[in-house]
This record gives sequence, structure tokens and C-alpha cells, in this order.
Amino acid sequence: MKMVVMELKMPESNLRRFEELRKLLGYKTDAQVLNCALTILDWVLNQENGKIVAAVDVDGQKYSALVIPTSDQVKGANSPNFFN
Repeated sequence: MKMVVMELKMPESNLRRFEELRKLLGYKTDAQVLNCALTILDWVLNQENGKIVAAVDVDGQKYSALVIPTSDQVKGANSPNFFN
């Protein structure tokens, strides 16, 4: 697999959060965090119509639906799983 270098511009606060997430997940590289995020986003965008992605409490009585700007704009794309 050919490896490439990518440069990102983001607010400093986002970079701090990115680094916090990398440490929390126990990842050694930024690429691992991006691969995980791509896998989750890919899964969310490929859910069938009529389904929502949500966090549900253990009793199944309450849930919080995930809402992201792109989810309404993209129809499932059969993208590959990026998580390594």
C-alpha cells in the first residue's frame, strides 16, 4: 500500500482535542485516529434509510441520536473500512 503525507489546517482547540483523543484511545499515531474516525463516519453514512445512529442507555429507555451535517447529504457509498 502506498503511503502519503497529508497536511491539515484546523483551529488549535481542535488539535488539542485530537491529541487528547489519541491518548485516550492509546494510539501512537495520528493516522490511527484518522483511520478510526473514517471507519465510524463510513459506517454512519452507509446506514440504511429509516435508521438512526444513536447512543442508548442500558435499559433502552433513553437515547441520543447522532446528528452530523453530512449525514443528510450523502447516500450510502459502499466505501471501504479504513480501520487498521
